[in-house]
Amino acid sequence: MRRLALFVAGFGAATLTAVFLLHDTAQLVAGALFIAACVALAVLSVPVTERTRRRAVLCCAGAAAGLLWTWSYTRLFLLPAYRLDGETVRMSGVVLDWPSPVERGVYVPVRLIEPSAHRPVVRLYLYGDDIDLRAGDRIETIARCRRADRTAAGERTNYFAAHGIALTATAYGKLTAERPDRIPAACWPAALAHGLKDSIAGIFSPSVAPVVTAMTTGDKSGLTDAFLSALRRAGLSHTVAVSGLHLTFLVAVLELLFGRHRRRTALICVPVTVLFALVMGGTASVVRATVMIDLLLIAPLFDRERDGLTSLAFSLLILLADDPYAVADAGLQLSFAAVLGLLLFTGRFERRLLAACGLDGEWDGRLRRVLQKAARYVFGMMAATFGALIFTVPLSAVYFGSVSLIAPLANLAALWLVELVFCVGIVAGAVRMLLPAVAVWIALPAEGAARLLAYIVQALARIPYAAVSTGSGYCVAWLVLLYAVLAAAMLLPGKKRLLPTAGVLCLTLVTAILLQALSLRGGRLTVQALDVGQGQCVLIRAGNTFALIDCGGDGFPNAGDAAADALEQLGANELDLLLLSHYHADHANGVLTLLDRVNIKCIALPDIEADSPLRAAILDKTERSGAAVRFVREETVFPLDGGAVLNVLPPFGDGEDDSNELGLTAIFTCGDFDVLMTGDMGRSVEKLLLSSVDLPDTEVMIAGHHGSKYSNSEELLSAARPDAVIFSAGKGNSYGHPTPEAMARFEAIGAKIYRTDLMGTVTVRK
Repeated sequence: MRRLALFVAGFGAATLTAVFLLHDTAQLVAGALFIAACVALAVLSVPVTERTRRRAVLCCAGAAAGLLWTWSYTRLFLLPAYRLDGETVRMSGVVLDWPSPVERGVYVPVRLIEPSAHRPVVRLYLYGDDIDLRAGDRIETIARCRRADRTAAGERTNYFAAHGIALTATAYGKLTAERPDRIPAACWPAALAHGLKDSIAGIFSPSVAPVVTAMTTGDKSGLTDAFLSALRRAGLSHTVAVSGLHLTFLVAVLELLFGRHRRRTALICVPVTVLFALVMGGTASVVRATVMIDLLLIAPLFDRERDGLTSLAFSLLILLADDPYAVADAGLQLSFAAVLGLLLFTGRFERRLLAACGLDGEWDGRLRRVLQKAARYVFGMMAATFGALIFTVPLSAVYFGSVSLIAPLANLAALWLVELVFCVGIVAGAVRMLLPAVAVWIALPAEGAARLLAYIVQALARIPYAAVSTGSGYCVAWLVLLYAVLAAAMLLPGKKRLLPTAGVLCLTLVTAILLQALSLRGGRLTVQALDVGQGQCVLIRAGNTFALIDCGGDGFPNAGDAAADALEQLGANELDLLLLSHYHADHANGVLTLLDRVNIKCIALPDIEADSPLRAAILDKTERSGAAVRFVREETVFPLDGGAVLNVLPPFGDGEDDSNELGLTAIFTCGDFDVLMTGDMGRSVEKLLLSSVDLPDTEVMIAGHHGSKYSNSEELLSAARPDAVIFSAGKGNSYGHPTPEAMARFEAIGAKIYRTDLMGTVTVRK
């Protein structure tokens, strides 16, 4: 086995362990232990072969290097920046890229010049309407700094460190910016990327430009949540994360234009791929792909054998040597896992598929050879898809909570379109910088291909069970069975029978899905407070009817996806009623995605906030979906199965001080079981509610305003007397929900407390 690959395997595993599990002195101690293990293996006599001893020494040496480098990197580059944590300072630095929008403002990456001499990268948040910055600008402002490895609630996170960001900062007061006459050379790649995005926006239609931009530059900011959700469910998220797939397309185009001569191909492709990686922002997946492709191009020039595993190992070593915390980046992990699967399994899968279908020999006749080549292309694509999925499926299950079942079909149907959109889109965008009139004609094929691609993605994503949630123990058990079968097929000798094995796996998958639905459908009713981050989304099943109260939050996946997935797990694809308490994002920003995935019979809305953009978007999409719309202006009762009802009360407040006062109140009743949901109602409106309605003894209450101290008053709790309360709040949210005051009031009446931020989705069955 390759020496470099063994060393990097130890280096990568140790770095991953150090970043996620070991901190400070533990990294140093573990590094010293691995050095001692190397010495012991090299000096002492152990009962193993010399080959095994060398492998163990290489792995231990890599592990020691990874641990010690992570420890050193933290002290050299991160801890000096962390000294500014909690400080409000006069900050000056150089803007590294164009601003990216956030709610009520933008953020920009800034290379800090003062007050830190170590020049860390800071993500600076700027709020206001008139912010005109570009890469290369030197700025100065007063800002409050916070170390980037902690959330607002103080919990540890590796997200920013994995992207090279040491600090986050919020600007206060006046911002001064000095713009140089020319953009500095270090910012040229960012300027090229910005120019390419502007060009694409100028020649493609508004509905298509975000898709082309994402597939050529990896910038997904223009894509809707609904489309990103469809990509995830279809197993095509990798098409908008620029990586080896796109670089392979780029090299193929260059070879087509300049021929396949080894030296000429290398001399042209290497600088172009390096420039492309810089323009794409130097993300982990792009750097990995660039290093691998360039090594494969250069190797024959030096009479070296092309070796994929060595190239993969070398690219990982470069990335982790630059920043060991990059190992925490999900994109890096998925990218390397996909390529490792391709290298180890694709060829084997392809040979077995061809042999099973009798396509491994040579056919006679021109037409038969053409058919054979077409079949081999299809099987090659299938083998590549399965190879890439081998190691990425477990990671997807961990990071995204779902696994796409339709991914093999989606990749076969869509990758040729992705290639066309990428190649034509990037050429058209570059040409527009010089010849705008010509670029419009060049862009036409990509315009049509992007529209067809979007249609295919959305159509495949709407298929029931296109993706299955791994929140179910049954589906996790099926995944374990799947990998056990694959391991047996790879390791056990003898001829394997593909069709019977595939049939058994399909049957067990269907069984797992049915068992999951049956387990959730036990009893007359089910109430689920879904884990949607900082937001609220409550799914109710009464018999064979389904109602959803609110659909918003900041979690991943989008609240609309979470609700649709929960419905799917219950064996349903239709919602009888969607009720929105009000139009704030944490209660309604998932509705548009939900409408894309689920047929909704009726939507009940408050007739408030007429100027709300979200209300307008929901009404527009609802009209196109054909769902009935009912505005709740008076007490309204919605009947459900089994005698259950959802009683909806109109707003009690006047909304002069806070639009939260205008929300709807919902009381779900099934026999002697009651659930109270007050939305974001505050204490003053709770008093109006109590003066107008006699509340029933409540079995379950969804805490008002996610557990704010200004809601859930003693008077309300005394009237409702809930046996249990569910706090729907996001983990580590900046509001501190649920607050100690709110929890204390529920504890005082003896209510059992459940929290989505700690427990995930909370399910009540009766």
